[in-house]
Amino acid sequence: MLLRLRARVRRAFRDRWFFFAELKTAAARLRAEVHRLAATYHWSEPDIHRLSRARRLAYLALIEADEDADLLATFRG
Repeated sequence: MLLRLRARVRRAFRDRWFFFAELKTAAARLRAEVHRLAATYHWSEPDIHRLSRARRLAYLALIEADEDADLLATFRG
């Protein structure tokens, strides 16, 4: 019985660690997205947070496409 309890406690701590690690990663990703959108479009943080994730990703894809086009233009001369 003690071994089962010990296994349950370990599993609970592992699951909690995983949850908070995922939360920390998601928060860092959101901060990076907000930074890039704010720097490019000069939007406020609350305005960016009101966008859906799909919409934020669509704008980030547009930024990346523009940067790729600029980079290709420099190689073409």
